[in-house]
Amino acid sequence: MEPMRHVANSPRVFHQIIDDELVLIHLETGFYYSAGQMGADIWELLVADKSPEEIIDYFRDRDGGDRSQIESQVLAFLSELGREQLLTEIGGVEPAGTCMRIRTGRTQAQPSPGPVVLHKYGEMAELIIHGPDGQFYMTDRYRPQ
Repeated sequence: MEPMRHVANSPRVFHQIIDDELVLIHLETGFYYSAGQMGADIWELLVADKSPEEIIDYFRDRDGGDRSQIESQVLAFLSELGREQLLTEIGGVEPAGTCMRIRTGRTQAQPSPGPVVLHKYGEMAELIIHGPDGQFYMTDRYRPQ
């Protein structure tokens, strides 16, 4: 049996990593999300076609620590991403994707141990409309003058 894989819920979800922060925008709901360095690392590994087991092994090899604690954190984060419809679960192996990291020169403190937190914000909901052609657009009302 092939390991379960996850992919970004494209084209509904825009994703970008800026410095060590993950930024996700669900274009249908208008919610946007952020997560710190570990969340960004997990997302980057997901779009590079790594299975949950490979992601868990990556963190165990990189950071050391208790595998069961790492597994709990990674699986909880993946579950939350799934509940928010930010990723889709697929079986088998898909072609690898990429998630470009943007470096601004800002330094960030090392992540502290603990759960990976996905922050959810709703301010984008009024800015995005779903057009009759199936595309997403910024509303004219909120465009800068």
